[in-house]
Amino acid sequence: MPLSASLQRRLVAKRSPCSAAAAALASRRLEERRVQVDITANKRELLQLQRRARAALRVVGRAKKCLSEIKRRVKIAMATLENMKNRGGSTVRASHMLAVFRLRCRDALKSLSVAKREHAAARRVRKLQGEKLGKTYAKKQQCKNRQKVESLRARQEKQGRALETRERKRQRQLEKRHEEELACLKASHAAAEQHLRERQSNATLALKNTSTDRMRQLRTKHDEGTKSYRDWIASQEWRHADKFKLCVGGSLGNALCILRPKTQAHQYTLVYLHQFSCCGFGYAHDKPHYFYSSTKFRFNGLKIVFPTAPERPITAQDGWERRAWYDYLTDFDGVREDKVNMKSLRETRDRIFQLLHHEIGLLGGDASRVFIGGASQGCCTAMHCALQFPLVLGGFVGIVGHLLSCSPVPQVKRHMPISLYNGRDDDIMRWSWVRKTFRRLEDAGYSNLRMHCEPGVDHKTGPKEREWLVDFLARHVPNAQR
Repeated sequence: MPLSASLQRRLVAKRSPCSAAAAALASRRLEERRVQVDITANKRELLQLQRRARAALRVVGRAKKCLSEIKRRVKIAMATLENMKNRGGSTVRASHMLAVFRLRCRDALKSLSVAKREHAAARRVRKLQGEKLGKTYAKKQQCKNRQKVESLRARQEKQGRALETRERKRQRQLEKRHEEELACLKASHAAAEQHLRERQSNATLALKNTSTDRMRQLRTKHDEGTKSYRDWIASQEWRHADKFKLCVGGSLGNALCILRPKTQAHQYTLVYLHQFSCCGFGYAHDKPHYFYSSTKFRFNGLKIVFPTAPERPITAQDGWERRAWYDYLTDFDGVREDKVNMKSLRETRDRIFQLLHHEIGLLGGDASRVFIGGASQGCCTAMHCALQFPLVLGGFVGIVGHLLSCSPVPQVKRHMPISLYNGRDDDIMRWSWVRKTFRRLEDAGYSNLRMHCEPGVDHKTGPKEREWLVDFLARHVPNAQR
């Protein structure tokens, strides 16, 4: 049993989208051909109706001419009849002619009305046929529009499928390229990792060899230094003893240790105050020496004075007697500044003033050749004295100390060289609050201020105190060599 056309189109549409679109396009073209046939037939019929309408129009025209001619003859006949009556002649012939022409006129009028009706009917039929043809044209235009839409939709579907095909192809190419690049990167990474392993193993081996050689050299140097130190201790001699001579204070008291230049005249003086619960003589016997060294610091015209603080009861320590420059009223365990007994501080200040005046007098009254400094509590005391001393000294060096709250900051001393050295890990003079005390000097406009806070150094400076003192002296004492 044969299938219908619509069923065939549905089956074709189910098979593939492309064949369905082609079948729809073929159906639209078939419908367009059918509409074109209808248009041709309607045009032919319309031409026939137009010829009929023109023929009817010609008949109307001829009827109008005939009617006008008969009307003219009726007028002539009436005029002739009137003349005959006026002349008094026979009017029978003229009346007969008039009656004939009047009968012809009525026939002509009937023919004209019939012709007009036929012409109107022809025009109506032609109008209907024209409307029918217009509808057929509209249907044809609709078919064309549908065909265009179907063609555009088919073209869009085709382009969409082509685009999808290209996109899939591009995606496959990108995946393939990605796999190739990934494989290449893996290979290069493996090669680089192997190269790094080789370099690491070589560097580790070289470092081990270098470390072994370095340890061997350090061990040899340590053994030599140990042997030399043992020989030095066995000889019971002080190193660099030829650079200075040690004596006590003489008229200024037995608690004063003095290192005098041995091979050169006295040109400069450093007054250095020791830490809390220490004494000034300890700096004279340290090995290696803090101030005199043939390799680290060579200056034979420098005199160094080490006063020793008296033993006094400390209020914050339940009255225990310690060597101190002043009495502590509180003990905040390094969290913040402790309160000071001002009476004990004034006594120490007057003693240091007497010592400074004595040294300035020995140097011809030149205060710029006299320096003062100290460590810890000695630093606080020395700074207090340097800022209150009536003359401007040559400089100040402070080790792990701070500026006392009671110490003035006079403008006349703002150009005096001040060097401050502290440790970042100091738990007694903590840098967090010590730095704030030094800010008073900056706010007062002290232009020759130098601060140094070194990481990894606590309150027990060890050899750092010596390095910092040598650094200060080498920058402020002329002819000093480091």
